[in-house]
Amino acid sequence: MRPEPVRLAFGGPARPEVLDALSDLLDRVWGLCPAVAAVDRMSTELAVAEIATNMVEHCMGELGMVGPGAPVGITADVAVHADRIEVDLVDPGPAAVVDLAAARLPDDPYAERGRGLALVRAVVGEVGYVRDGDRNRWWFMLRRTAAPVTAPPAAAPTPGACGARTG
Repeated sequence: MRPEPVRLAFGGPARPEVLDALSDLLDRVWGLCPAVAAVDRMSTELAVAEIATNMVEHCMGELGMVGPGAPVGITADVAVHADRIEVDLVDPGPAAVVDLAAARLPDDPYAERGRGLALVRAVVGEVGYVRDGDRNRWWFMLRRTAAPVTAPPAAAPTPGACGARTG
């Protein structure tokens, strides 16, 4: 029997401040899963930041979801398994018109826009988008990198499913 994944979830208004909250969520995940390799942490953080930034921009721009009373706009679910990391991000913004297979870096190396989804595709194993009713659902899955096996500190929590992946 496989151990249960370590899973944390979050929901917050589609405002720029949600990006910091998502970063804090990932910090909590890494605190529970210290054996996740640095390269997997960085790849996950980059993918979450790129997708969530697009969500905030489009929710705020199209729906005007700003201010303290704004409804929950973005939800995130992060699951760390022994062999992979899965992330689901959902928002109530307008339907995205996107061809993930065609996402490429812009020809202009100084372009300030248009590289986010290409970066996400470059750092995660699988990425997808579906329109689910009146919400956008973005997801990605990253196969974990084998981390060097080291003795955990004496006070380290039991790693469970997010323990060191070897080979």
